Amino acid sequence: MREQSSKHHLWPKCRFPMFRNQPWNLKELTFREHLNWHLLFRLMTPLEAFDWVTSDSFQLDAFDSRQWRAWRILFDHKDKYEAAGVILSDWMPDHCPEGL
Repeated sequence: MREQSSKHHLWPKCRFPMFRNQPWNLKELTFREHLNWHLLFRLMTPLEAFDWVTSDSFQLDAFDSRQWRAWRILFDHKDKYEAAGVILSDWMPDHCPEGL
């Protein structure tokens, strides 16, 4: 059985309503991926998520069990630098809004 999917706004529509209907701002995700992105990154853009994951203050060992499960679903067992590469390659839109 195929898992259901949904459209995810890469630049959150509540923060960037001007990009709500832009095709580059939508990514098809499984419901599980979508839920876990928000569990880990809340309303961050992919660029903000990348900056946070690669920052000195980011600590995987500070995650609670729900965050750990979300990390494994999205990034398997990758470390933070490998995950940052996945964010850049798989989550960044083809077109990035100017000035962001």
